Amino acid sequence: MIRDRGNLFKASLLGHHGPFFFDLTENGIPYPDTEGTELANSAAAEDEAARALFEIVKDQVPGGTFRQVAFQVHDGTNISLFEVKVTCEVTRAAHSDDRPLEA
Repeated sequence: MIRDRGNLFKASLLGHHGPFFFDLTENGIPYPDTEGTELANSAAAEDEAARALFEIVKDQVPGGTFRQVAFQVHDGTNISLFEVKVTCEVTRAAHSDDRPLEA
């Protein structure tokens, strides 16, 4: 396990491999990953995090206006390897009344 910043730097150079832990935060509410996922390297973990976030946010935005989800990815310590974040915000014009636009 990586315990300090020096080892974190070495691991990033060597290409850290699993397990990776994907702690989800959705609209400020944390959901820690307690099991982890075995992946080949950090690039695979970044790809997995991005794909998972897009699956999560493709659903309707709760309340119709804002949704933010993020993964803090770590190796089982409190040291974050990286974060992947997606924000979806709908900003309606002041005159909007939910009528469809006419062509």
